[in-house]
Amino acid sequence: MTALIRGASADAVRVFSRMLDLCKAYDLDAYVSRIMAALGCAKARAGEVDDGLLLLQEAVALDSAAETADHPHIRAHGAVGSGLPGGRP
Repeated sequence: MTALIRGASADAVRVFSRMLDLCKAYDLDAYVSRIMAALGCAKARAGEVDDGLLLLQEAVALDSAAETADHPHIRAHGAVGSGLPGGRP
């Protein structure tokens, strides 16, 4: 993260790519979406905008899927996105 903040995008891409590989290799699923988002940001800042955006979109999708899976009562009641219990407007 320090490399990304310093503006060393290429270094950040290398670090986050390695971290993502490690997360996948050791089934550290709780961190994959966060690392993927950081890698996407680093790639976009390094000029790899298309790859960066794809990673960011995938990270959001993973995070959204995990949130719904962690809270089946939300999914069952259709409350996702409404902000209210039971999905009521």
